[in-house]
Amino acid sequence: HHWEFLFLGANMDAVKVAHQFGLKANRAVRYESDSMGTALNFQVMSKVVSSARCAGSAAMMESAFDSSDALAEIREDYANFEEAQAMHQQTEDISEEEKRRIEAAFDRLSVREKEVAEHIFGLNGNVAQSYEEVSIRCNIPDTRVRQLAVKIRRKAKSGRKEKSLAEYLA
Repeated sequence: HHWEFLFLGANMDAVKVAHQFGLKANRAVRYESDSMGTALNFQVMSKVVSSARCAGSAAMMESAFDSSDALAEIREDYANFEEAQAMHQQTEDISEEEKRRIEAAFDRLSVREKEVAEHIFGLNGNVAQSYEEVSIRCNIPDTRVRQLAVKIRRKAKSGRKEKSLAEYLA
């Protein structure tokens, strides 16, 4: 029937397991079963499936899979993803004194800043989370999470609420 099988192995040696099923190494890829790894897999697999559907025939599709490593792009993208993830997984180092200052300044923070502070710095019974985790939880880019963390620290250090643009214009 000219079927092509791809083996996506979550958190395992996908090539080894795929071999046990009689699949070639170029038909297998390992990924992390977290939200980012899964999203990356769907994105790249969409490209692979689209390419396969564009083949003029089943024989051309099979030939394309055999002549090139159809999953190389997933491996490359995931290697880049893992590198980026390692950079974003770091949590904020915070001393107990700084944590107390942030807690004391909590009522001067905006709603968004409070939400980020709770998760980045582990306030109000929360466990400190990475920028990436807070980015996903709050649905904002991790670069914005970093900016808010700096702003929160600045507000806690200054001991006063920063004026909004509207307050300056009034």
